[in-house]
Amino acid sequence: MIICVIPDLHTRIDVAKEIINKEESNVDRIIFLGDYFDAYFDNEKPNAATARFIKKYLNNEKFKFCIGNHDLQYIFNVPPLKTCSYTDEKFKAINKVLTDKDWENLEWVVEEENWLFSHAGVRLSEDEFLKQNYEDTINIQLEKVINKEMPQSEYFYKQGKSILWKRHWNDDIPFAKGKDFIYNQMYGHSFLARWDVIQYAGYRVYNIDTNMQNYAIIDTKKETVDVKRTSYIHRYLPQEIKCLEETNQIKNL
Repeated sequence: MIICVIPDLHTRIDVAKEIINKEESNVDRIIFLGDYFDAYFDNEKPNAATARFIKKYLNNEKFKFCIGNHDLQYIFNVPPLKTCSYTDEKFKAINKVLTDKDWENLEWVVEEENWLFSHAGVRLSEDEFLKQNYEDTINIQLEKVINKEMPQSEYFYKQGKSILWKRHWNDDIPFAKGKDFIYNQMYGHSFLARWDVIQYAGYRVYNIDTNMQNYAIIDTKKETVDVKRTSYIHRYLPQEIKCLEETNQIKNL
């Protein structure tokens, strides 16, 4: 299987269109890693356009869409899920386009052969990964956190008043077992100055969130990964530079 993986959009749909136009006829699957909405200092217009863009592909079997934390706040309009980028105007504009049935097409994790794709990585201990069990557990724990029945789950943590994925620059290692193998993984969520791969015993994990400056092509039969460059050049904002400094990534720019 040939898979094209597109990381966190944050409304950069022109870049995504460029990738799709180039790769769609060459691949079996196109997987988005979530965070479709919210760019710094944006308004409802680009978010509504992004909603229209993903709606076009939601019922196309070739395309799969993961859920990101910046998407959750527009699915569930509840305070614990709202980041500082949330606005009621964006919520209304997005949900004018996307119906409840559309939102149901987004997935916590996409499984293809010996690969897992998610917004922020899958971390299990010795239990075998079973997609339905994993997603049921996330849904139950998310509901409990939202209803304040659980202060924090194993999948989410609190930052200020908001809930975020646990996967961050210095979080624990993504790990998930199949019947007789360990899944390779690809995710985004924590943006990097340069895409990253770490080889562990028997599997690899990739973070390709570089503000849409990269995407990936995976050939599962040949077991190859080609991280490609897009035409987009990101101009880093002061708050992004601060994050890169705090995580010792400035040298990678």
